[in-house]
Amino acid sequence: MKNKVAFIIPYFGRVPSYFSLWLQSAEKNPDFDFFIYSDLPLDIKAESNVKQIQISFVELKSKIEKLLNRKVCLKTPYKLCDFRPMYGMIFEEEIKGYDFWGFIDIDLILGRLTTFISDELLDTYDKLYYEGHFSLFRNCELMNTLFMRRYPHVLDWQYAFSTNYACHFDENGTAAWAHEVDPNCGIRYYNSWDFLDVPIDSYEISDGKVNGYALWIDGVLKFYSFDGTHTRELMYIHLQKRKMKKLVKNTLLGFAIARNTFYDLDVTESTEYTEPEKYIENVEKFKVERKCARRKQVVTNLMNGALRARVYRKLRKWKSR
Repeated sequence: MKNKVAFIIPYFGRVPSYFSLWLQSAEKNPDFDFFIYSDLPLDIKAESNVKQIQISFVELKSKIEKLLNRKVCLKTPYKLCDFRPMYGMIFEEEIKGYDFWGFIDIDLILGRLTTFISDELLDTYDKLYYEGHFSLFRNCELMNTLFMRRYPHVLDWQYAFSTNYACHFDENGTAAWAHEVDPNCGIRYYNSWDFLDVPIDSYEISDGKVNGYALWIDGVLKFYSFDGTHTRELMYIHLQKRKMKKLVKNTLLGFAIARNTFYDLDVTESTEYTEPEKYIENVEKFKVERKCARRKQVVTNLMNGALRARVYRKLRKWKSR
């Protein structure tokens, strides 16, 4: 591609158990660069298109406050989701020379990005996608400062940065709504459901219509229904907050993704991934784990100001997707 694209990934804490598979899928997209800002001991080859820039969470927070000339509420790494639309400003020096920058999660597996993101698309639009787990912005002043605009009934940066509650400003704030609420904003926006966002409370991997599994083979990711009636190529599959087991012995050829497990490709030649003996037991275990995680998240949200945020949202009639 003639357009240069960089994904920005500040990450602190424990990486997913399948980080090596995410890394493998990212490296199969050499037309894109991935910058991981972290102080974790990550095993990444020097020649990789995935680069690690050493920085601590405290240093990053200090950098943000210096740019804004004000204190911000950033108690935990998860809260960084609210600062994603600001990445074009925070990492301005690192993305010089790039036509686009974006943010992306690492709890996903990438497919062949060039199937979905072409030079023609990048030449035509300024913002591609709106999801917190994958979005692209043209590297220009309009887009890099977009988060600072304010509109009626839209969550603004000044509130989002002043509470420890994760407001999801990346998906529900100015950068996500400007093109809809302001026809004269000058932003050309593109969105397409080219990915699979696995329902967080579903044990099954589903595309919303049928249950199935995914195969990643030499950089190409495809979803297949269990009954064999449905298949499509994916830009990526998002495994949000799923505890995944990694039973892959050889990833060179690829791997299969079924429910909460990564398998070798030959699993589809057996009945192992259908779990004929332990299916009900595994479903119940998954439900219990999700309930525990949900209760923990509710407590965390309340401690960080969730009630105040909900009152503000109702009073100010903030838009929400």
